[in-house]
Amino acid sequence: MESRYRRRVPWWSLLALVAVALVLPSAGVGTPIVMGFDQDLVRPTQPAAPVDCAAGNVVCLTGDSKSRLTVTRSDVIYDGRGFSSVGITVNASNVVVQNFNFTNCAGNCIWMRGTGNVAQDNRISQVYFAGDDIDGLRFFGNDTKILRNQFFDIRKGPEHDAHVDCMQTWASPSTGGGSSGALIAGNVCRGRDLHQCIMVEGPGSSDGGGGGPGVTRDWVIEANYFQCYANQTVALRDAHGFVIRYNTFAGAGNKAIQQTDGTSGIVIQNNVLGPGYRRLTGD
Repeated sequence: MESRYRRRVPWWSLLALVAVALVLPSAGVGTPIVMGFDQDLVRPTQPAAPVDCAAGNVVCLTGDSKSRLTVTRSDVIYDGRGFSSVGITVNASNVVVQNFNFTNCAGNCIWMRGTGNVAQDNRISQVYFAGDDIDGLRFFGNDTKILRNQFFDIRKGPEHDAHVDCMQTWASPSTGGGSSGALIAGNVCRGRDLHQCIMVEGPGSSDGGGGGPGVTRDWVIEANYFQCYANQTVALRDAHGFVIRYNTFAGAGNKAIQQTDGTSGIVIQNNVLGPGYRRLTGD
């Protein structure tokens, strides 16, 4: 199965992998690497259009934020305008978080719960242990979009017993259970300390993040650049109906994609698998 996927990789994806491999060693931490693609057209995307900071549904930063932002209002855009922030917590729906430089965050830099939330064009780094876990971004709810973000240098300070991931969701009763319709596209996730780039736990997860109602299903994970060095890069636990395509797995590990705890219906197409992996997928 692994060789079948390698033969089907389009020539332009192989060139992209070579180009990125040449750029990464000389690039500084946080150097932008844009590899975004539209969901169905699979073509390069552009960053989000500029917003009108005077509009009633837009909040723009005017300087660095030294305290964590909290959002409880739905249908609003938070634009960091390139300024730094120590994190944001979203408990609302249809909220867009964009253009932030998140760094020096406690536990996570972006925490989102709601329907239709979007995190795009952000830089995320330097998360320190705060008694829970260490993640770049955590999200819960349906129809979440995570687009063109850069995750790098995630862990700051001692790891303790944390599980370091770029992106994570789980489906316990307290978080509302399973989530559907997520789109994760065009992101860069890289680091030596990562346990996974994406960790997905549905209600049936046996790893401590299950027990809630609903189903985790119908996601698209595409055109991302993943570079972590762990047992697996993407962990799917009780996940269903996912499409995983056009991603570059440039790190190393036992497998690129883990499928366990009843995961089913996963379509894996046209990914670039680096030589550091033993296989593309497994339990």
